[in-house]
Amino acid sequence: NDDERLHVIGDFNNWGNVENLADYELHPTTENSHVHAVTLPPGDYHKQQYRLVDQEGDHRVDLGATLFSTPAFNERFYDEPKGEELNSVFWKPVAKSEDEPSPLDLRGKQLTIAEADVLSLALKWECQNPHSGFYGDTGEEHIPRLYNFVRECGLPEAMAKLGYNTVEFMPLDTHVDFWEPDAEYLPDWRYNYQTISFYGKHPDFGSPDELRQMINAFHEADVAVLLDVVYSHYSPRGNNPPREFAPVGFSQYVAEDGSELYGGPWTEWGTRRFNYTPEIRKNLIDAGLVNLIDYGFDGLRVDNVNGIDAQPYGREFLRELTEAVDTYRPQAVVIGEGYFGDPILNRSREVGGAGLLTTYSDRFYLWFTENLLKYTEEIDTWKLDHMLSEDWSLAMLYYPGNHDEFANPGNPFQARGRYLVDAIDGGHHNQKIRSWSALTMFASSYYLDMFQLWTMQQGNLNSNAPVDWSQLTNEETAQMVQFQADMKRFFRAQPAFAPYNMHRNMLHWVDHDNKVIVFERIDYETGQRVYAVTNLGDRAIENYSIPVFPEDSTFEIALDSDRAIYGGEEKNPATTQAQDHTVEFSLDAYGVVGLVQADGYQPEDVPDTTEEQPIKRTGFDNEPFYTGKYRP
Repeated sequence: NDDERLHVIGDFNNWGNVENLADYELHPTTENSHVHAVTLPPGDYHKQQYRLVDQEGDHRVDLGATLFSTPAFNERFYDEPKGEELNSVFWKPVAKSEDEPSPLDLRGKQLTIAEADVLSLALKWECQNPHSGFYGDTGEEHIPRLYNFVRECGLPEAMAKLGYNTVEFMPLDTHVDFWEPDAEYLPDWRYNYQTISFYGKHPDFGSPDELRQMINAFHEADVAVLLDVVYSHYSPRGNNPPREFAPVGFSQYVAEDGSELYGGPWTEWGTRRFNYTPEIRKNLIDAGLVNLIDYGFDGLRVDNVNGIDAQPYGREFLRELTEAVDTYRPQAVVIGEGYFGDPILNRSREVGGAGLLTTYSDRFYLWFTENLLKYTEEIDTWKLDHMLSEDWSLAMLYYPGNHDEFANPGNPFQARGRYLVDAIDGGHHNQKIRSWSALTMFASSYYLDMFQLWTMQQGNLNSNAPVDWSQLTNEETAQMVQFQADMKRFFRAQPAFAPYNMHRNMLHWVDHDNKVIVFERIDYETGQRVYAVTNLGDRAIENYSIPVFPEDSTFEIALDSDRAIYGGEEKNPATTQAQDHTVEFSLDAYGVVGLVQADGYQPEDVPDTTEEQPIKRTGFDNEPFYTGKYRP
């Protein structure tokens, strides 16, 4: 609003009680009258708290601040007691050193993503680094220093060992649920999505510098870090007084016509949609780029893209966001949490799409969560066959569960609202989780889960959110975790699974009688074939045969759930020889086998797209493929 006049008040000018308050007045800049600025008098403003005050005397927080004050932040970072009011905070970042690891390049890579919130990941983890001051403690004892705890205590290395090449953190932007250091309760992950700032990072767990250093530690472990961002809606209220957000937050910013600058329609959750005017779109995009450039995140997971897309100019925002990321951080990715099957969102901008790398497949997950609970003979593999055959070109992100699915209850015939081990019969049937997660992984190039799934925890994310790392001392759980880690490494090691090698006939063979699914993935640059076999049923099959190509090639059995290390009987040899276009092997109940062609492969031409699938695919000359990203 060009007619507004704002002053900066804070610790440095006795909260406006000075004679020369005009020195702290913001003025429209010559470059853009919508941008108001002031150069403050010389001084040390690091950690100084402040607010803006308008010509009516009303206060507001600076929504572009690096962070906001919280009780935990105040207790840790100030020698003198501070009040509990919600204020913006100046933070002078520590300069980046030359030896800091670079962000990772995710272009053209298959992703194995662990979704986590930093509190649940670290709360029960015991630090075993003897060189750390946290040695022997758990994260629960060091919540105000949790970023440092994660960095120093081996969690990045642990996630790499578990087979993940990416960690996706739930929102770390400032949200409503500030933690009281002496409170009996801990912050609830659900409040992470009630954001009150899209620039400021939530400081309960440490400083902005410590957050960046934690991300560096993941990079040193060769694990990328994505940030879940909420650009679809915002909380108009916030905490109880004296940290109430509503009188000082989004609603205080108005356009010249008196309408709320940021506010769109209300949502079913009691939040407000954003008004995606050009100014707001640019503001949100700048916030996204801050995450990538200043903090070193390797990509964004955009919450509720369908809600964005449904708003006026929402798709323009998504297109502009992915274009900005491609321009300023082309190594990074943008993933959309989209649940309503709109295929245009993860097509390239060149063909009218939003340019997202991938979006969630809701119809696959609905099939998954219903059929997982069925007896073997009841599993609807015909619907699965049709669905995967239709969706291959969209490079969907598949998952056996995420934070919404493990928290929000579904119908009685669904596995939603609880961890999978809680949804099935248990015992040997726990192995069902093994093959069904393999199905979600091999069907695409993008896979996501939560590690609570593999610690075989009971309950759901609301009742039992912290990862129970002690479960890994159980032999059966440890065997399951070992297989999952090895399967993720197998998936990532084979170029045939890369997104630029997705092809029409990936779903190679469906055995409807035995409920066995076979994927054929091809590395077109070398011609090497990989066959991934997953048995969704509870019957072991001796001498199981599948069709393969070439007719007489040798295949390495590179992944086999029946190996002794996973508690199996080790029935299969290291290699198997194809005869008359078939290979034969043993497939245990809920078994998973990965076969890699060991000889006789030659480069092949990439299949052409059809008029029915107008999606640009990658060859090997750096042409854009369907997501607008590039093969390195």
